[in-house]
Amino acid sequence: MNFSRISARCLTLGLALFLAAPLSEAQIPIGPDQVREAFQGVIPKLKPSAAWDDPAAVERGQKMIARLIAAGGGMEKFRQLSGVRYDTLLTSRSRTINKVNNEKWRVHHYEPRLTHLDTMGHGFLLSEYAKPTLRGPDFSREVLFEGIAWREMRGNYYRTDKARRTAQSAVRLEYLTGLMPFSLDVMQAELAYEGDEVDEASDYQAEIYAMRLAQPLVMNVYPMIVKKYETITEFKVYIDPRTDMVMQIKYAFPDKHVRKKPHMRWVTIEFSEWTEIPGRELKVPYKRLRYLADWSTLEEWWVEDIVVEELPAASVRRPWQAGEVYRSPIWADFWDPPSGLPGVEGVGLLTEEAQRRAAEGKDKEGDEGVTGGN
Repeated sequence: MNFSRISARCLTLGLALFLAAPLSEAQIPIGPDQVREAFQGVIPKLKPSAAWDDPAAVERGQKMIARLIAAGGGMEKFRQLSGVRYDTLLTSRSRTINKVNNEKWRVHHYEPRLTHLDTMGHGFLLSEYAKPTLRGPDFSREVLFEGIAWREMRGNYYRTDKARRTAQSAVRLEYLTGLMPFSLDVMQAELAYEGDEVDEASDYQAEIYAMRLAQPLVMNVYPMIVKKYETITEFKVYIDPRTDMVMQIKYAFPDKHVRKKPHMRWVTIEFSEWTEIPGRELKVPYKRLRYLADWSTLEEWWVEDIVVEELPAASVRRPWQAGEVYRSPIWADFWDPPSGLPGVEGVGLLTEEAQRRAAEGKDKEGDEGVTGGN
């Protein structure tokens, strides 16, 4: 396995975060309306932010969108891109606490992912699902193009309601967060100013805005493996007023997974590092986190190899019309599953057989059809 392309600063910062003691829920900054409540017998709903009723708050929000896009490099430059392709390593972790109150993070699975999108949010995600004990990668592809969504797995395509929902949810969420802040313009986002949050001791400053999209986002709301799709109509956005960069996006959904009674659970998407599209002076997220407020589960998106490249027409051709599924000549290869990160306790827990197969390259090229990406 070649680690020469893996950024040392990613490993240092990422592992420091995951292996450190997690923050308690009380330590995570929350907005003025973000109070988790328990309900008896009824499904709770979030009330729309009162900021929408204040014209001055809405006007300030629209000006902030312009500031965010300007800080990112400008919408004109973004629209000039023929398309954007990049690799992502999605790592899902869960936290356990034993009887003596010792905390431990466990890697549930890795998911190297090739993302290829045009500037309007059309495109696909090509993912490999790799658990620590998995002996070979399992490919899947989610496609969204001109309002039509489908999923491809093991050489077949799927157009069921579940498959369409999965594909549309995955691509829209990736576009919103992966090409932030430019996606705000295309998805016709609105912001309304709610207030400030300041912690002088830690030099933390944030302006808090309510956010809604022209088309509400149907998404898998849980970090990690639990599948629960909800329609999110409103978000909270935390912005650093000194840099005009998005720090966090938060959303809530009704759930009874833990307390066995309906209540609202808050999820944070954190933009911890930013990078530039090579040669274009456009800033996009480099590292993102998504976690529940209690830090019981956590996802990390780590981006590498950003390339400006037009979305191949064949990649979004409907397979039921083309007569075949698309076979990508490339896939996310800066991290090669199922090998783990070396020298980190609790990460990369592979069987000896899996390590041998990975070292020999059999998991990547040993099965006919796998190298084609489907």
